[in-house]
Amino acid sequence: MTLANGATIARDNGTLQSAPTLSGVINVDYFGASTITTGIELPGTTNQLSSLIMNKIGMATVTLDKNVTVNGALTLTGGSLITTAAFRIFVAATGTSTGSAASFVIGTIQKTFGAPPDPAFRNASEKLVFGAIPNALLGGGSNTFVYFVGTASGYSPATINVDSGVGSFTVSPATGIISGSGLDPAKTLARYWSLTASGISQADIAFQYPQADVPGGAVESQFKFVRNTGDQIIHSSLQPA
Repeated sequence: MTLANGATIARDNGTLQSAPTLSGVINVDYFGASTITTGIELPGTTNQLSSLIMNKIGMATVTLDKNVTVNGALTLTGGSLITTAAFRIFVAATGTSTGSAASFVIGTIQKTFGAPPDPAFRNASEKLVFGAIPNALLGGGSNTFVYFVGTASGYSPATINVDSGVGSFTVSPATGIISGSGLDPAKTLARYWSLTASGISQADIAFQYPQADVPGGAVESQFKFVRNTGDQIIHSSLQPA
């Protein structure tokens, strides 16, 4: 089977008997109520998938069986897309994303960023935010990306606005408290994010989390950021903006 450039493969719970021959890029649309694992319908090469669409019903999920690079739109409108320790979603510099608490990636997204629209726009201050990034912190929009991610227990997206550098930024949320932090669980958000930057030297980052992750004894206005570099635990003086 040969597919024309721009063709769309729509899959509910069936499977292809053989991998299609692609004349260019394709789109893949997952729909219906079945929980499935991806297969040969999804290109494993980095330049053949334009849009990946999640349009499942209710709690249905799709689990990746390979690394996937989205060059166009990652559109999450229904169900959850699950990455694994071995496989993740890559979004190219040309890629965009939409999602919500009703449809997000359970796991890891890695996004490539090109040069910021105006490297001189930003000052050198570090900013971390809980919640949506205020418009005043956004440097033009083209280097801002929302990671519509979460865990099985809740939606916890992150927004990255790259101020300086060209490369990639990876986001993966997790439940619990950073190991070795010495934090009091009764006063600490029961969620954290693993962030990996390559080539990115400065960025504004905003996190959102389920209210259920806030312990009864915690005061959100008193939260401070704690960072695990792998070598040390840094208790920052930064508080949520």
